[in-house]
Amino acid sequence: MSFPVTPVLDYFARTSLGPQWTTATSNGDLTISSEAVTGAVAGNGRATFNPQTFGPGCEVFATLATWNPTSPLAALGARFNGITRNGYEFRFTDAVVAVGRVDTGTFTTLQSLSMAVAAGDSMGLRVAGVVLTGWHKPSGGSWRPVVSAVDSTYTGAGAISIFISQVAGQIRIDDFGGGDWPPAYQQAATTLAGARTYT
Repeated sequence: MSFPVTPVLDYFARTSLGPQWTTATSNGDLTISSEAVTGAVAGNGRATFNPQTFGPGCEVFATLATWNPTSPLAALGARFNGITRNGYEFRFTDAVVAVGRVDTGTFTTLQSLSMAVAAGDSMGLRVAGVVLTGWHKPSGGSWRPVVSAVDSTYTGAGAISIFISQVAGQIRIDDFGGGDWPPAYQQAATTLAGARTYT
């Protein structure tokens, strides 16, 4: 099973997010610094890619251009409603990755795995039917699935998104991509049963 099968949508080669992104924040905003997305201020920031929605089968991925090893937190989202802040996310910290559900901005872990990530790594989320799979590619390595879960709360199409919680400027995300996941792959993926991690 290959990942991703969709293109990079934004290389952030400009000075501001622009109209293709809608911010949905609790106490912070996202901006662009050195051609990557980062927090404009300390706190939480979320932005949804708004030129179109994807799904319900879809994927999202990006590269960690800068990764602060002291209490970092970032996520990629799919099937996201930026107004209600409902959808699914693949979250990653300095020691744990997790797939989960976001309900009105509150994240609930569905499955997690102890795993370190580093600057230069790429992260991704694929949502197919009721199966959510988090993917990881170490710098210079290959993509592999690392954690998955099953949830049927949000079944429709939605936006793909970025979430960053940080001290300003200490996490930067680049090469954001994603889109619809082809139906043939969806059918194969939905035969997976139960939550799992991959070793």
